[in-house]
Amino acid sequence: MKSRFLITVTALLASLLALCGCEWLTQLDRSRSAEFARLDHRACEARGYTWPGKAYVDCRRFQADDRQRERWKELQMTRQQQPLRGDIGIQARIEPYRPIREENFGCDEARGADGMTIIACGETDN
Repeated sequence: MKSRFLITVTALLASLLALCGCEWLTQLDRSRSAEFARLDHRACEARGYTWPGKAYVDCRRFQADDRQRERWKELQMTRQQQPLRGDIGIQARIEPYRPIREENFGCDEARGADGMTIIACGETDN
């Protein structure tokens, strides 16, 4: 009986920790997205672009694309460091970079994780 109780308590604690971990990761992702939005906004304003304008949206797209390209490069580097398996050739491991397409990118005003207004930009699923 005591072991059944411990198993139940352990399962409940594990579930609670998983839920809290997921919530923490979600909040962290929101905070990072808001911080990137603020940094990109400042960079585009420093270049003389103002919201809402096409040049501003293009500037934000270029910022997002640069960040995406850096993540792609890091992923390719980690894949190159992994040992090759006999059934997978080097050609299958390298994926071409896919830039953000202009027609799939947009910006809108939104609230950041801290409640402050930000210009949130990103790719849409078209």
